[in-house]
Amino acid sequence: MRRYEPVRGGDNLDGLPRWLEQWLRRQITHYGQLRRGRRQLLAELGLTVGEVA
Repeated sequence: MRRYEPVRGGDNLDGLPRWLEQWLRRQITHYGQLRRGRRQLLAELGLTVGEVA
């Protein structure tokens, strides 16, 4: 099993499976429109509002 570090909005997404990188980039792009539950899930991955900014 391959392990990844917490997600960051920059180049840290490189190397992820393409589908996951695209999905995360969409979440970053539309972060302001995400519901609270989705934001909490992303925060557990290390993708917080500070990372998005």
